[in-house]
Amino acid sequence: PGVWVRFQIFQSAAMAFPAAIPAGPAAAVGEVRRRSVAFRRSAWRRVAALASVGVAVAAYLRCGPEPAFFGKKHDEGVYTLVMLRHGESTWNLENRFTGWVDVDVTPKGLEEASSAGKLMSKANLTFDMAFTSYQKRALKTLGVTLEEMDLLWIPVEKSWRLNERMYGDLQGLNKIETVERYGEEQVNEWRRSYGIAPPPIAPDSEYHPKLDPKYASLREHEVPVAESLAATMKRVLPYWRKSIAPELKRGKKILITAHGNSIRALVKYLDNVPEDKIAEYNIPTGVPLMYKLNRALKPVVLPDHAEGLSGTFIGDPEWVDSKLKKVRDQVKPSDSAPKSKKEEPVEAEKEKEVEEVKTSEVDGEKEKSAEPIAEKVKEEVKEKVDDEACRPLRLWAIGSRSWPPTQDNGGKGHRS
Repeated sequence: PGVWVRFQIFQSAAMAFPAAIPAGPAAAVGEVRRRSVAFRRSAWRRVAALASVGVAVAAYLRCGPEPAFFGKKHDEGVYTLVMLRHGESTWNLENRFTGWVDVDVTPKGLEEASSAGKLMSKANLTFDMAFTSYQKRALKTLGVTLEEMDLLWIPVEKSWRLNERMYGDLQGLNKIETVERYGEEQVNEWRRSYGIAPPPIAPDSEYHPKLDPKYASLREHEVPVAESLAATMKRVLPYWRKSIAPELKRGKKILITAHGNSIRALVKYLDNVPEDKIAEYNIPTGVPLMYKLNRALKPVVLPDHAEGLSGTFIGDPEWVDSKLKKVRDQVKPSDSAPKSKKEEPVEAEKEKEVEEVKTSEVDGEKEKSAEPIAEKVKEEVKEKVDDEACRPLRLWAIGSRSWPPTQDNGGKGHRS
């Protein structure tokens, strides 16, 4: 077939450009081969160039702004995304670092989940699909929320990539005690900074995720020993692009029930929050955060958006502010916070001083109240003493022979 094709090309070229074909069979065949190769190369170059242009146009239409020559703009807020942090967990209540430890929700946490469902129903929100993590506090929150909205039937996809960030060796520690040990600045860097990870978890720790059967299918390098927010984003964003974003592009309304830091990672990505500003953003438990996205999956700024974000928290603003304040104050000492061992002797000394002051005050009151009684007793004693002193005189007056008393023999007396 190749010989026939080359012959056809030679014949066509001979008819079209008779003067361009060299004389002689050998020279003619060589010229045909050269021109055939050149034609094929140029054809492939044209195909590659057209393919490159096509890819560039497709990427532009998918991710860039709407071009003017299409005669229309992006529809504003065509996609709905709501992110919900799980309800209060047992370690939230105890103010401990949780991370990948699979703790349960408290009764209050279940109430928060139910309240979130009611708030979203009141806002006329509904969902076609939900995403959540492998951790039971998020799973239970999602279940209660969907039940409240009568949406238990929608598909739910679970992934470890939506787990809370791994807090390493801090997991299980009380946050106030950790502040006392390392300082508030250091702890805030571990909790809220972008690139600083806490100390890695010890291999023999009882909280190491390798001991949890949920993560048995993960490869060794996928099991984190400590994570910063940057490391959390590296596992969350691929899942966003592969699983969540395509469902949004299909027009589905999506609910993500996850954790404080996995949601902060998505918020940073969607709103393009600078690395030095992300520490200021907190996600409260049980408060839905709603985003509206355009066709390029870029957030549309809502009229009542949260400060610094495009999305809005659903609920009464004062209630939302109180929930945000509670998250900010987790590393600040309070009256109800457990005292450290260093504080206990100081507190004991203070209590002792207070007791002494109270005792002295009581004793002073007793002394004041006892003064009249003491004066009366003194008068009675004085009268008795005076009476005793006068007794010898009375006895002498009636003829007693024992007067005056002697100084020897036991005072039984002798006459002077």
